[in-house]
Amino acid sequence: MAGKSLQDSLSLISVDQWGAIARLAATEDGRHEIAAIFDGGRFPFLEAYRRFLNIFAEADFQVRSLRDYRAGAPDSRCVVLYHDVHCWDVLCALGLMIENHRRGLSSTFFVNWDFAPEDVVYRDAFRTLIHMGDGVHDEIGLHAAPVPSWLRMEAFGGDDEAFLAWVNSSQAEEDLKVIVTGNGLTSFGVVSLQEVHEASQCRLAAQVEAVRAEYPSLAHMNAHGDDAGRLLNRLFNKTEDVRFRDLHCGFFVTEEMCAACGLQDTVMTYQRRNAALIRHIWEPQIAADMPRLLPPLLAEGEPRFVLNHPLGFADGRLKV
Repeated sequence: MAGKSLQDSLSLISVDQWGAIARLAATEDGRHEIAAIFDGGRFPFLEAYRRFLNIFAEADFQVRSLRDYRAGAPDSRCVVLYHDVHCWDVLCALGLMIENHRRGLSSTFFVNWDFAPEDVVYRDAFRTLIHMGDGVHDEIGLHAAPVPSWLRMEAFGGDDEAFLAWVNSSQAEEDLKVIVTGNGLTSFGVVSLQEVHEASQCRLAAQVEAVRAEYPSLAHMNAHGDDAGRLLNRLFNKTEDVRFRDLHCGFFVTEEMCAACGLQDTVMTYQRRNAALIRHIWEPQIAADMPRLLPPLLAEGEPRFVLNHPLGFADGRLKV
């Protein structure tokens, strides 16, 4: 299967087929059967991922999940590798997970459980990944942004067309200013800043509970950036009003919110607490030429947190 076809990976496997695959992945024999699909050279993106992992091996860096990194002794020559997995990433993520297992590695896969309507439709795809991760000892985390997700799924009732029209209009900025200042009405009803905080906390707690029902050892979350989050960030940069920043996905999920949901941490809160020790390598920093751009960053020697989106190994965004 050519990498190009994976850009439309959701069309390759139907929703009903994902249901059958998820049931298969819930058994040990079924996981072996799924892993065998990725044997041979039918998935060229796996060759790109292997070259990516080889960069770390050649630099004498150990690859770990966030869970294993936190549980082990401090190690300056360590990469915490994590993947943000949207529904269109799942097929590639399965291949990455199986390659990890073959190499005796583990990394963290953050699943976009019900951030947007499409995620809900493809929940069995995420279940497949969760079952496979549990079987091969990769860590599963939650990929979420409580406020943007509340806007999509509750304020706009899961109508993504209406949400996207709103977030790309001038009305979105006006509505967010109303929420923050409390002056006036939003276009989708009376909503106060306190209501948004409470509703978003409830949404996060429900997401954690749902994923934990599939993966009881859920401990970590990574914030998801979307159009609403980017708009909140622009408003913060424009106004320097921290209330916009606090609604932005990365900052809104605090240590207190994690504790209330029974999570250990988000990637961002953990990194903020350990900023003197940890360096983050963002995907856009290295995407254009990973063999050239990644080794000099590793040569500095500190622990590195490295993010990727699995489909990037198939659609050409990540050049290895």
